[in-house]
Amino acid sequence: MFWLKNQGNHLLFFPFFFLALVKLFLVSNDSVLMLYAPLDDSLYVNRAYNFLLNFNFGEYDSHLLSKLPGFSLFLAFIRSLGLPYTFFINIFYMIAGIYFIAGLNKFGINKAILFITFVLYLFNPITFDQEWFRLVREPLATILFVLILGSFIHLLNQKNKKNIFSVHYFILFVAFSFSIINREEDILLLFLVIPFLFYLCLGPSGLRIKTFKKINFVKDNPLSKVRYKNFLIVLIPFLIYFLLTFSLKSFIFFNYGSFILNDFNSGEFPKLIGTIKRIETPKQNRYVTLSQERIKVISKNIPELKNIFDLLPKPNKDSYSCKRFNLCSEITDGWSFFWLKDAIFRSENNKSLVDAQISIKRVRELIEKKCNNKEISCSNKRYGLISPFQYIWFKPFIFETLNILDSIFFPKIYLAGHPRTKFELDDTQGKVFQYLAMTNNYDSFRQKSFSTSDRSQDIDTQSLHYWLKYPDVFESDKYGFRSELKNGALQHYLDIGQNEGRVWEIEENFSINNDISNYLDVKKNITNIYSLLFPLLFFSTIGLSLFSFYNNLLDKRKEYMRVFYLFLSFIFFKIIILGHISTFMGFLDFRLFFSIVTVLILISPTLIYKSIKI
Repeated sequence: MFWLKNQGNHLLFFPFFFLALVKLFLVSNDSVLMLYAPLDDSLYVNRAYNFLLNFNFGEYDSHLLSKLPGFSLFLAFIRSLGLPYTFFINIFYMIAGIYFIAGLNKFGINKAILFITFVLYLFNPITFDQEWFRLVREPLATILFVLILGSFIHLLNQKNKKNIFSVHYFILFVAFSFSIINREEDILLLFLVIPFLFYLCLGPSGLRIKTFKKINFVKDNPLSKVRYKNFLIVLIPFLIYFLLTFSLKSFIFFNYGSFILNDFNSGEFPKLIGTIKRIETPKQNRYVTLSQERIKVISKNIPELKNIFDLLPKPNKDSYSCKRFNLCSEITDGWSFFWLKDAIFRSENNKSLVDAQISIKRVRELIEKKCNNKEISCSNKRYGLISPFQYIWFKPFIFETLNILDSIFFPKIYLAGHPRTKFELDDTQGKVFQYLAMTNNYDSFRQKSFSTSDRSQDIDTQSLHYWLKYPDVFESDKYGFRSELKNGALQHYLDIGQNEGRVWEIEENFSINNDISNYLDVKKNITNIYSLLFPLLFFSTIGLSLFSFYNNLLDKRKEYMRVFYLFLSFIFFKIIILGHISTFMGFLDFRLFFSIVTVLILISPTLIYKSIKI
């Protein structure tokens, strides 16, 4: 907002500021949604909490390195600043959008288009979705993606003015480098950032390093004058990726003994999954690697491993795998991989990451030995965690890709409601969430009253409220929740409380379950508008962009348009990759497409306006 004001755009500054306040008001009543998810929310929170306390990720178990560490480090950083998570993530989202719009403003984009872009971005319904208020990685990934796009726009503007661009260059590489340690698939950003940097270096006004302390653009610099130093700019993403991952792997090594960042894409476990995939069975299911048939083959032919595979959960109709994929006779890969790691960890009684790697390697080598000796029928092909593309899966690939497009063009938003009365967490985990996210909506006394004793069913509501208001009474041996008195709260009030000026009556505003219908109605109305707007906006953007590109109507002087087309190409590329992953892992949660939806919202107004104007 201050960028716009400083450039004399006061007519834009004040509406932007007012709309930002409205948005903050709409999300101010939402708080962190606390879930016990040992491979998502709880994993990130516990690692961040331990990082702040002990400068490590906590005691090793089979889950600790299942996800990249970036988001845990981000949570620790926010908490070290003393800022509530929901406040920070929403402010950060606004700043990223304003940064992008400030870049377009420097190119002289129509002010009405900028205002429309900001409104669409600010009230993006994904920021009302309940997934936005979980402690998961997707909101951060979305914001970083917007910052990368914004830095591209600013760098192109600086290029035209021959200015030093160190600030925007710094923003680009911070956003890029943190993205690749936040979500696994964001390594694909290399295919976005590197082509852009090549364009900066090799374009008509090429990026040139005069000295290693001064990087400028030089006009009319033909390719023949490009020196080796200029290509260091293109190599920087690789160097940053290498140095960052090396530093984090070193951190893991010094704390846990192995040079591994994520045991799903490095170490012994991916090799084990690849070996299991070699085992040939009559039936194949793209969702299932660890099929019941393969388990029987391993258990029968390798008795040493039977105790491990006996620990795996059996398929049943109540499993989430059954409910999600309607596949009740097997456990799909989204769960079986994690459970296999758990089974090896428990059966081998692993105490450390080093022990776990040795155990997994032993399991793999036993299976490979049987394959090599022809005691088990195995393929000669080598596989990874995600199988390579095969023609037999082409039809499912198209189906899953269409599902992704449906999620993007017709997103299903589940609004975040009022904070729950009771979260499905034990008291210790709830306090860790509360501490890390700096939220007051988790009440440990309320949690205790519901979760630690069967007596909670016999206590009237008024006594419960009295205890919640006065924690010292709740903990009292004589009048508290665990006292021998049938109604210790009321007895305390009669004996002591009323003389101390304590209040027995339930206050109307005390319950956290007060009426929020009007509050939710506003967000629901906004979401309904977007449900009609999304397909119109996105189909128009893609259709008009293809028409303009095909007819060579792109204004070559507007370099930001090239960036927009580069982003559309990257989005298409990313959807193809996600479609391939979805072919084997099943349909993906909508939160994985938050960043794609948000970027489309940002670039659509300008692309539509320019295409129609041309």
